[in-house]
Amino acid sequence: RDRCLQRRIMSYVTVNGLCVYYREFGANLSDSNGTVLLLHGMRFSSKTWKDLGTLERLEKLKYRAIAVDLPGYGQSKDTKVPAEKGKFIADLCDQLSIDRPIVISPSMSGEYSLQFLHEFGNLKIKAYIPIAPVSTEKYSNEDYSNVKTPTFIVFGANDAMLGEQSLNNLRKIPGSKIFKMADAGHACYLDQPDLWHQYLEEILSNV
Repeated sequence: RDRCLQRRIMSYVTVNGLCVYYREFGANLSDSNGTVLLLHGMRFSSKTWKDLGTLERLEKLKYRAIAVDLPGYGQSKDTKVPAEKGKFIADLCDQLSIDRPIVISPSMSGEYSLQFLHEFGNLKIKAYIPIAPVSTEKYSNEDYSNVKTPTFIVFGANDAMLGEQSLNNLRKIPGSKIFKMADAGHACYLDQPDLWHQYLEEILSNV
């Protein structure tokens, strides 16, 4: 599409023919600590991370921060959902020159990040921060035991369904660490933004 040709102005990128919107903070840092790739849940988009202040916080911490509107959502709502979601994230990283990102993945975006983790993670992900993602039940104990990517599991104490389910599966990843957010539901980062940013800084200091 024409808008994808205006990438420098409109922040769209073409990934295997799919037009995807993204927001980028910290692009011009001379001493970057690396790249954080932020995905989003079903009711949200990259705008969530901007409004919450997470993108700005990451830039201040010297990270290149990129939040994506996944196909079918936000300003990528007219984009077809890819069949191979893990490969889509890998190709997105290639298109945006992202080398071994720290991946933040809440809720629905688990459909993408977990495929990416299991198919490419040990080579292409520096660290994985799942926030009660969907699809954890699709992978076996052996699959999880083979993950070598440092994993930091975040969930809300009041998220009785996805929080507990995803925790029970993801904790099978060797060396994974758990961050339980008190007085927070499924979108725990929205319920407790200060605590979320506190945990995020702690996690980044240990990556």
